[in-house]
Amino acid sequence: MAVSSTERVTAAPQLAAVPTVSESGYPGFDAATWTGLVAPAGTPTALIERLNSEVRKVLARDDVKDKLAQEGSSPLGGTPEAFGRFIRSEHDKWGSLIREANIKLD
Repeated sequence: MAVSSTERVTAAPQLAAVPTVSESGYPGFDAATWTGLVAPAGTPTALIERLNSEVRKVLARDDVKDKLAQEGSSPLGGTPEAFGRFIRSEHDKWGSLIREANIKLD
């Protein structure tokens, strides 16, 4: 048993002892799941900034952090720009893998 993220799940005590796939002999493995909030292209910057501010406030609440920890998740929050960079890097990583493995939809 292993977690697929690059770090152990420390937010949930019952999972803290579970090693990562990298620690289990597959260095560089990173296939963590994530959830984020996106908006349509052209959404006014002021609205994006307001949504981001409110979401970060919610993610900072102890009850929300506790609930996410129970599910094995760790809230990150951040800037819209950083999230955009992250989405692009995930697209590049998984798109590359799909092309290299010649994965096709049935």
